[in-house]
Amino acid sequence: MALEEEAEAFARMREAIEADQAGPSTAAAAPADRDPDGLEDQDEPTAEASAPPVPEPTGEGVTVPIVADITMRLWPEAGENFPAEFRRGDRRIFLATARTPPWNSLLVQRRWANQLIEALGDAAPMAPAGLKKKVAGAFVDFAERLENDPDVKKALTPAAVRRVLARTKAITVYPSTETTYVIRLGDRDLTVPIKDMARTDPAFINTAWLNLFPTEPLNANRREWLQIQAAWTDPAVVEVRETEEASEDEIIIERLRAHLEGVTLVTSAAALTADTMAWHEEAAGLVWVMSTRIARFIEDDLKRPPAWSPVLSRILRANKGPMPRPSKTIRAGGFDNPIRCWPFRRDFAKFKAPAPVLDVRDAAEAGRDGE
Repeated sequence: MALEEEAEAFARMREAIEADQAGPSTAAAAPADRDPDGLEDQDEPTAEASAPPVPEPTGEGVTVPIVADITMRLWPEAGENFPAEFRRGDRRIFLATARTPPWNSLLVQRRWANQLIEALGDAAPMAPAGLKKKVAGAFVDFAERLENDPDVKKALTPAAVRRVLARTKAITVYPSTETTYVIRLGDRDLTVPIKDMARTDPAFINTAWLNLFPTEPLNANRREWLQIQAAWTDPAVVEVRETEEASEDEIIIERLRAHLEGVTLVTSAAALTADTMAWHEEAAGLVWVMSTRIARFIEDDLKRPPAWSPVLSRILRANKGPMPRPSKTIRAGGFDNPIRCWPFRRDFAKFKAPAPVLDVRDAAEAGRDGE
């Protein structure tokens, strides 16, 4: 008896749905943004004037079959909206957009199904109720594909996210009271403090990206940044360095220390004539190394581009590091214009001692001794 009652209830519900869709649309009919029960879609705009413009398809995305020759094309979200194109064969039926992922929203699916039914009219391949089921089934199948097929997931990934992930080669995290992430982007490193990785607005990633790639603005929106954030914090791909291991920053500092041991000190800026030398400013306890020497270390030793120098500067100045001040330009001998130099503590490396300077009398005495 219970089964018969359920069957009757289902039949009544189906009749109500079909009655709701029967006949041409009128002002009294339920609007397209209401579900079969007459409930408004609270996640979607109900007035056409408030709906965002739908971008034209870009050729990207995934085609989802619905029924017969009717298909739906989904492509990466644009401006925090999820666009779609409904087609019949090679002819467009209509474009649509949603502010939430349509495969996760029954309300969006019902609204789009209503639009499809209205657009097809008498040319629909089946009754409205059946077509609604086909649309719902198509989204169920697509959601499964999105979950299990990496190619489908990539096809629905926004361009800004794809650009970042394509360049991401390694992710290393150094846990501490101020945890730091180091993201290898091609041949460049992006150091991300925990406070920036935890942000939900996209200002950080857009600024950091443009700093590394000055001619390639990212312009990621909030949702795109959250996708990047999820990828950069994925336990499956992040390498966590144990606290007792030497950090990458420590290794870089040690390599620079060894590199600078080949530099000869001079006692005045006027004597600084090549980057094989460094000026020992004795009163300040600093050794000024020419930036061309640092650039050679970055490119030849670290295999990083010259644009990586701001990162090295931050490493050397952090936590009372070996560079107590920022670099600056100084007037040095042998150069027409001021040159940029990096200041290091005198005890940072075993710099070569300056060669003794002989005056004219010393030279004369040495000549007589040699006679």
